[in-house]
Amino acid sequence: MDEATLLPKLKERLKIFHDEEDKALIDIIKSAKATLKDAIGFDLDAENDAYINLVIIRAMYVYNDAAEYFFENYRSEINDVILNFGGDENVQGTT
Repeated sequence: MDEATLLPKLKERLKIFHDEEDKALIDIIKSAKATLKDAIGFDLDAENDAYINLVIIRAMYVYNDAAEYFFENYRSEINDVILNFGGDENVQGTT
């Protein structure tokens, strides 16, 4: 799913109703997708609800200056994606 498709979902979760931050939010979504790709060890840019939810949540953490807490709080969900979709790498900081 591309960034433009994820943008309205992120804005809804963040309760942002204007367009002034769209470019910054798209950059945050790109960063979230890249970070998750590194964490899970493979590219899962599919129509997968669990993955999409993690991208949105990671973006919310970054937007709210709390990125350092994301892996700690979502380790289980990330490992579920890894196990369910073919990766065999552990999430950063879980070993």
